This record gives sequence, structure tokens and C-alpha cells, in this order.
Amino acid sequence: MGRSTVHYADNKTNNALKRLHNKLRPAGTPVQRVEYIIELLLLRIFETKIKQDDDFKPLRKLFSSSYKWVNPKTGQEESNENRLFSYLITVTNEQLLAELNTNFFPFYGTILQSARKVFEGNLPQKVQDQLVLIEEVFSNSNFTNNVNSGNLGEVIGIVADDIEESRLLKTDLLGDAIESALSETGGTKDIGLFRTPDHIRQFMTALVEPGIDDFVFDPACGTGGFLFDAFEFVMRRMDPDQSWPGEKAHSELRNWFDEYFQTNKLDFPSIQQTTQFYRSGVAGIEYLGMIRKMAAINFYIRGLNPANIEQGDSLAMFDPAINASSKTVVLANPPFGAQRDQDAYPNVWGEHAKESETTILFVKLMLELLKKGGRCAVVVSEGFHTWDQFSAKALRKMLLDENQLRAVISLPQGLFVSKSGQGPKTSILLFEKGGLTDWVWFYKVTNDGYTMGTNRKEHPGSQLVECLTLYHQYVKHSKRPPETKHQFCIPAEWIKTLDPRTKEKIRIETRADLAAKGAIDRAKKEADYSRKIKACKMSELEKELELKQFDHILENRIQNEIAKRIDKAHCLSPLSVGQFSYNG
Repeated sequence: MGRSTVHYADNKTNNALKRLHNKLRPAGTPVQRVEYIIELLLLRIFETKIKQDDDFKPLRKLFSSSYKWVNPKTGQEESNENRLFSYLITVTNEQLLAELNTNFFPFYGTILQSARKVFEGNLPQKVQDQLVLIEEVFSNSNFTNNVNSGNLGEVIGIVADDIEESRLLKTDLLGDAIESALSETGGTKDIGLFRTPDHIRQFMTALVEPGIDDFVFDPACGTGGFLFDAFEFVMRRMDPDQSWPGEKAHSELRNWFDEYFQTNKLDFPSIQQTTQFYRSGVAGIEYLGMIRKMAAINFYIRGLNPANIEQGDSLAMFDPAINASSKTVVLANPPFGAQRDQDAYPNVWGEHAKESETTILFVKLMLELLKKGGRCAVVVSEGFHTWDQFSAKALRKMLLDENQLRAVISLPQGLFVSKSGQGPKTSILLFEKGGLTDWVWFYKVTNDGYTMGTNRKEHPGSQLVECLTLYHQYVKHSKRPPETKHQFCIPAEWIKTLDPRTKEKIRIETRADLAAKGAIDRAKKEADYSRKIKACKMSELEKELELKQFDHILENRIQNEIAKRIDKAHCLSPLSVGQFSYNG
């Protein structure tokens, strides 16, 4: 998943989520507050689904006066008329905590048993898969006394009144809830999660163009943003009247999609095709258990199979005998410099099994997962193009000599940013499995359609639209677009023979310069923290975490400056958009 605490959601939703966090502040950390918010949102989402989704209509019987249910908490036979989210609005503040813990959560934590009684015959597979998720979420739910009862009524009111029903089922509302936690002090540390902006996901999805017969995969899926964008893309290709990417999308990008879907329709699928797409057409892996649960909920909202989201280390889980050449589309923004669960991953790359830079291992994993002709769009640090280690050089060589590297799209510096500072400058690699690269298209995006900063607003002249137009008109058909100041094509042979000596000199000098200045700043901070420890205002652990964060920010600053100076040094070279080299 991507790296951003930048807010792109509509202001009303952002404000509602911020207010929810403020009201729930006594409940604990940002992570704990997110879990409470997610559970309340899911209750409202469930009520919306049984109103709107025909597959779930039989479940309405569960909430009629005639249906009786034995509450495992009380042992009493009870009616469920008052177990929909809308009922909570009528409950007094003093009773809300008990109502949720005693009546709501036990019912939803065992809902499968009740559901089987109101359906004729076996439960439809789609309904069963989604109710399994409902049980997973609520089986261990418990709002503690830390959730201030006086505020809980206001929290219910915000969920009920300040979040539009259209956002419940059509957008990454759960991702927005997490993003609001990331804006809180400590949120990033607690969750370890950063999102890919909606418009970048939509842009990348349009580059790989998933269809109903594809097997779409994200090995670092976060809350599932890439996956459900791919799903919605396929749905609209079959029904151009659908609304994805929605009214909240950038207006220029939305207009491009409207035109695209009118001329790129898919035939209505067979039952076999729809069954395959539901069972295995869209899937992902997420490392963190809580985030995996949220991704599964996102699948539930859209009628996809929640079981297709697995938890674990996707590098360790890769089994060449089973998973190799199993996917046709990969969309991802894998973590940069992530910690590894094991010392080596020989299953991914025997020759470089102990590679420490996880981005390299993730891109290699994507190559292994793809079938011949499969497409991949992946966000990488711009340093990927020039890293020195043998594994990076071998992987770049592999992309050129054994695959078709279609495009390298350079993204703006401020796209991924957090309260800790700007993240690394990034690019999108677009490639197809198999074949040989003849030439590579480079495109430099300086205006992604939003103003810079942590609260980004729509800005005219999005280059993503031009980039998509040129790609679909020329590059996709192996034609070279007319060169402009933002884009050009480079023969693969030029890339292979690029002299790395100038870059190496810049790397050494830049690192020495910034590392020396950083050492002075670090020493000052260390002395300041030591004084705070002596005054009992800081613990040794907090000092260690702060210094680690300083080192991480400094390394990002060094990498960004190296890329900037290399870019400047090559300003008269055809590689001024980005450097992609075997040797450097």
C-alpha cells in the first residue's frame, strides 16, 4: 500500500471522521479508535446492504417482530427488531454501551446461524462468504468503558447523519477512516500504513485495463484500494452507465474515463466468467491483521469474496509450484524498506535471496506471479532506477531483456507526504511479462491535478489525462508518441550502455555532504533527548524511536537530493526524466 497522509476525500467526510476521532479520544490510540469507527460504520453498511442488495433481502426477516433469537449473553429468547444501526439513534447515552456489547455484537457475531433459518435451501455463496466476515469482525467486539458514554451518542449521530449513504458503498470510506488516524500524532507509528491516493490508483488501473477474465492481484494490498478499483473498472467496462470513478474523482480524469468507457466496452459475461471472477478474479495479501480485516470489509461492501484477502508476508507465502504464472494483472504500491520476517526468500529469488531492499524482492515477485503477457503497474522509489547492488542491476536487466518495459512515469515529489516529512520521490513502472524491450516511454508528471501540501485541492491541467491519452493512442500499440518536454522514448540499447561514473560521483559527494550535516543535527537532538530523560520527560525507548525516525527522514532526504542532482546533471541528456541503467 502507498505512502500518504494527504487528504483527498470530500471535506464533509474528512470533517466527520476527524470529529469521530476527537469524540473517541478517551478510547485509546488512533488504532483503537479506528477499530471502533470501523465497527460502527459496518453496522450502518450492513443495514444499507439489506435495503439495497437483492441477494441480502431475505435477511430482512431476521429483523421482523415474528423472528425470535436466543441471545447467548442472556440466554433469553429475544426479537431482533432493534438490532439495526438506525435503532441506536434512539438509545440514550447511558444505555448505548450496554446495548452494543450485550445485544448487537453477540447477534452479529453469530449471524450465520440465524441467516440459515430465513433462506430457503442453502445460503447463496456470496451471502455466506460475506456473513462469515461479519462474524469475524463482531465475534470479539467489545466497547470498553474508555469509550465515554456521554460521547458515544454523539459518535452514533455523526455516523448516522454526517456520512452520505452514497459513500458507504461506492468509495474507500474505510481507507478514509484509516487516513484520518494517520493524521493523528502517533497514528503512522501505530498502524504502519500509508495510502495510495485515489487518482493515482485510478490512473494505474487504466494503464493495465483489467477485464472479466483476468486474475488481478496486489501482494501488499492495504485496505484493498487497487483491488476494488480494478473490480469497479471491469464492472464499468461491461456497463458504461455505471459511475466509477465517481463524483469525488478529479473532474478531468472523470471526463477521460467517461469517454474511454464509451469506446472500450466488454461483452456481457457468461455465468462461468462471473463465477470465476468472484471466486478468484480479484485477490490480495496484507501483512497486518487489522488492515486485512478492513480490506475484507471493503470486499464485502462491493460484493466481492472477502476470503480472497489473506494475511501474511506475501514474499514468504509465495510457492513457485502453485503461484508462479498464476496472475494476469498486478497492481501494487509495495512498502519501501520494509522489515522482513525472515533472513532470506529463496522462493522468490534464489540468486539474491538475502536482498535487504524489499522493493527489489516485490518487483521480482510480481514477475514470478505474472503469466506470459500479464500486465503490471507498480509504484517504486525513483532510486530503483539507479541502485548499485547486483540484485537491482540484474532485475533492471531482466525487465529489459526478458520482458517488455512499456513505461517509466515519474510522479511529483509531494505526492507521498506525512507529518514526518516528504517521502521518497516515486515512479510507476509499467511492464508486460515476456518478450524483449525495444524502447521505453518516459513521462514526467509535474501536475497530478492537485495542489501540493497535506490538504490537497483539485487543480486544473492534470497531466495524468495527457499521459493516459498518449499511452492508449500510441504506446499501447507499440507506437512512439511525438516527443514533448514532458515525455519521450529511449531505445533500450541506450539505457544498457549508459555510463554510470557521473552518477556514482554525485552519489558519493551528496551522501558525504548531507550525512555530515545530519550528524551535527543528530548530535544536537541526542543531547536534547538526554536532558529530557534526566528531567523524566522522556523514556529511553522514546529517545530511541525519535532517533530512528530522524535517521529514516535523513536517508529519505539524501536519496531525494541524489536523485535531484543526478537529474540536474543529465539535464542535456535524453534521460533527464529519470535514470534507468544496468550499471548505475
